[in-house]
Amino acid sequence: MGLIKINKIAVKKFILNYLPKSLSKFSRIWYLRLTSKRRLVRRNELHFNIHLADHCNLNCKGCLHFSPLSAEKFLDLQTFERDLKRIFELSGGKVSDICLLGGEPLLHPDIELFFPIARKYFSKNRIYILTNGLLLPKMSETFFEECKKHDIGIAISYYPVKIDIEKIKAITDKYAVSLEIRDEYNKGPSIWLRQPLDIDGRQNIKKSYKTCAMGNSCVHLVDGKIYQCDTAAYIHYFNKYFNKNLTVQDNDYIDIHKITDIKEIFNFLCSPIPFCRYCKTKDVEYIKWEISNKDINEWTKV
Repeated sequence: MGLIKINKIAVKKFILNYLPKSLSKFSRIWYLRLTSKRRLVRRNELHFNIHLADHCNLNCKGCLHFSPLSAEKFLDLQTFERDLKRIFELSGGKVSDICLLGGEPLLHPDIELFFPIARKYFSKNRIYILTNGLLLPKMSETFFEECKKHDIGIAISYYPVKIDIEKIKAITDKYAVSLEIRDEYNKGPSIWLRQPLDIDGRQNIKKSYKTCAMGNSCVHLVDGKIYQCDTAAYIHYFNKYFNKNLTVQDNDYIDIHKITDIKEIFNFLCSPIPFCRYCKTKDVEYIKWEISNKDINEWTKV
């Protein structure tokens, strides 16, 4: 019997489509290695996330934004407008999308006031709220009217919590507001992504970046600074709560008010940063989703 010929392109396509949905740690590592080159490709268009609130009403175990450890904190309108104006000046409006999230963004008491500011600078870009959905049925008519008026979409992240999806659909349909219900990992009700920290910072920076699911994709704008990932952007909550010192250096972010060319951001996003030494990306795993007990072991490898 002759040897079976293997179509390498077909195999790679199958792996790239299948592995993100696999529960296997081995599979996920190989998926991240296969896609490592994507993280090194310079962008020509920016997308970014911005927290309207750092704290949350759900508080997931091992939250990558450290929301269970955060005090109540809301973004102010002045900072929001200042930073969006600068991003517009640098990008000329070439932004693929802007995600308003948290924490839980719907906790912000003045959330509707952010919509016209965002549209003032990015009139035709995709802008949406990413929420756990728990508060959506309780939001005011004004909220949904302002979403419609300013074309602000709503996306619901998948969590194993009880929310009335049909009621939410009925409300968003009534106000003609775009609704997306996400199931990014297609894992079912009890699976949660865990990416442990190395609090001693002994990881190989280049290797950590190449196998990081957030590399060159999870961009955060925080108080005038662009970060590559939520971990570096919000590690100060972890440091304060557990009395640690995972240091964020000047090279771990880009200050948008000190640069003159958007290419500086694109070059920054496709390169490893010093903070990568704290991330054990090779130990990424899926665990049972639970509410946080604020135990340091939720964020570190034991």
